[in-house]
Amino acid sequence: MQKVMVYTKNHCSYCDSLKRLLKKINLPYEEQNLEKLPDERERLSKLAGGYRTMPMVWIGQEFIGGYTDFEALYLSGELFTKINRE
Repeated sequence: MQKVMVYTKNHCSYCDSLKRLLKKINLPYEEQNLEKLPDERERLSKLAGGYRTMPMVWIGQEFIGGYTDFEALYLSGELFTKINRE
């Protein structure tokens, strides 16, 4: 199973919604709050093709997007296929 990594910031309703969805579907994930890590946020933004909003979701080495992208992947039924890919 590929690792789900979630990058968040404080006072972010989309970050909160993402974490609620992850708990609802019982999907383990790691979280890193980037509030006080501007250099790391900039590095991740470059890796994600300039994406700047929070949250940022990665499955393995693949950048997925934010909350709405992750939710769409879940609703389409493709999420667990992507996570279970090695």
